[in-house]
Amino acid sequence: MRLRFLVILMGLLPIFAGAQTLRPSSGLWWEEPVTGRFYSVEIAPSGRTFVVISEFGADGKPVWRSMRGDLVVSSAAEQAAGAALATLQAPLLELDGACPSCPVAAPNVRPSELGAATIVFHTHAQAEFQQGAIRRPLRYFAPADQTADFPAARLAGDYSLVSREPGGPTYQTIALS
Repeated sequence: MRLRFLVILMGLLPIFAGAQTLRPSSGLWWEEPVTGRFYSVEIAPSGRTFVVISEFGADGKPVWRSMRGDLVVSSAAEQAAGAALATLQAPLLELDGACPSCPVAAPNVRPSELGAATIVFHTHAQAEFQQGAIRRPLRYFAPADQTADFPAARLAGDYSLVSREPGGPTYQTIALS
């Protein structure tokens, strides 16, 4: 009888608990095969989203664009059926005049000649930037994926640990790789 009750309860648990809606990650995204093009994505709890796109123009100078709008998050049922997590569709804005090496001034912000763009977040770590006929695959930049930059790689080596015990200090050698 107990086993039967447990099986029924486990079957009904998802109904009572409700499926959790997933959201994309805030942070740095990049177009994986291209170096020098990054998307800084900030998503507020309300869903308001701000994206800064940094890349280099044909002349080699930096170009900044931004998008801002409300993130449309798919329901848990839609996500379970295979829908993308969320979509941001917004006009592109051109930004210039505010950079680390520029004199201090308010940035110039104007609508981009490129019009609007869409970012479709397929998972929390994979997305696609869409603008006109352009399709760019994006990947969330997780520092742990970059082993040469991860702190553990810089800390590799042999260490001696000393702990103070009532009977005197103890020594232990460890190696981090």
